[in-house]
Amino acid sequence: MIAVTLYLAGISVGVWFGTFLGTLLADFDVDLVNVPFATMAGWLLSLTFALFTFSMQALIGNKQIALGLGAGVAFVTYFGNVLIDLSGKFEMARYLSPFHYYTPHEILLSGPANSGYLFFLVTIVLCVGIALLGFQYRDVQT
Repeated sequence: MIAVTLYLAGISVGVWFGTFLGTLLADFDVDLVNVPFATMAGWLLSLTFALFTFSMQALIGNKQIALGLGAGVAFVTYFGNVLIDLSGKFEMARYLSPFHYYTPHEILLSGPANSGYLFFLVTIVLCVGIALLGFQYRDVQT
């Protein structure tokens, strides 16, 4: 879990650095104070799905099924969020999608004040807890 967290953080730092270089090389007007907060939102979103997948693997014990569940949940929550936006129906269901809380465009414009960091942090803590419980009670086959 720590390795995945650091790996994804490294990618986010790379995105921030690339954005910083882009502002130096081209006429690219972006508030560099808010860019780290926006990339942190992407890091938290990707970490949420990675740790969800990790927790499913800990519970189920099958890597392929866990990867399928993680990808499936990402797919369903993304397209569910898009369909809710398009249709205007099932408004309450939008709060179940991590993509509802991923708002880098708003963070870039107005800062991190109204970001979904709390949703991501709570979800990540729950996934880590589930993973630790799953590994603790899992029967490891030799």
